[in-house]
Amino acid sequence: MLEKKDLIKLAGLIFGDGYIHKSGRIGFKHSIIQKDYVDFKTEYAINNFDMKFSFYIQEKITGYSTNPNYEALSRVKHYLKNLRKLWYDGNSKNIPIEIIKEFSWEQWAFIYQDDGRENKNNYYKTTVNGIRTKTKTSPFVNRYEIFLGNKENNYCKAIQDNLLLLGINSTLVDITSKSKKIQKVIRITQKKSKDLFYSKLKPLIHNSMKYKLSALPSLSYNHSERLNEETTYKCEICNKEKEDHEMCIITDVDLISKQYVCQNCLNGIK
Repeated sequence: MLEKKDLIKLAGLIFGDGYIHKSGRIGFKHSIIQKDYVDFKTEYAINNFDMKFSFYIQEKITGYSTNPNYEALSRVKHYLKNLRKLWYDGNSKNIPIEIIKEFSWEQWAFIYQDDGRENKNNYYKTTVNGIRTKTKTSPFVNRYEIFLGNKENNYCKAIQDNLLLLGINSTLVDITSKSKKIQKVIRITQKKSKDLFYSKLKPLIHNSMKYKLSALPSLSYNHSERLNEETTYKCEICNKEKEDHEMCIITDVDLISKQYVCQNCLNGIK
């Protein structure tokens, strides 16, 4: 049997889109578009658990995409048969809570790449001189989401507790999928937590999955659409010409009326 530190690594690797087969093998299946990510996961398993893999391409005839699936399946390991009995309830994964409580950022990187997404905005709303406005920005993250399927609440609570130990505050919500199934989703919405989540995961994300961390986590990185720095504009709030400050465009909610506002005044608005 593996040591606990190795059990934690294995649990994080299969928590999302990985699985343990009844025969005592682990597998990873993704769209052929994510072949490099599957290879990345198998390389991790080879380096940490001395596994060998076979690879298969399967034509896909159902689901959201018509792209073939790319699957990696390991050789049989006897201890995996035992883990299958301990970590599964029928055909559903049920990794022990005491293992989940010790997940590190390494495990969360795999979980997020498998079952996470970023919800993005490219504007924020505020009030300037009594006028409700919409400020255009570079894309930033409104929230990070991790999908947990139909896990029990106590199971989800253990996952949230682990995130909290890592400094991440989160909320748990129920959403209804297109197939009318209710599933649990963890959301990370607080600025401090989003910034930390982004900074810790970014170095661990495989290049082919960086689209899941494609935007900056908050407006603290970039407030709005920038103007040409070599042009002088007069700020419409402080009425000062700003040659040595970045200027920003603020528009109304219909993106028609424009105001030119310096960075100092924009920070005061926020």
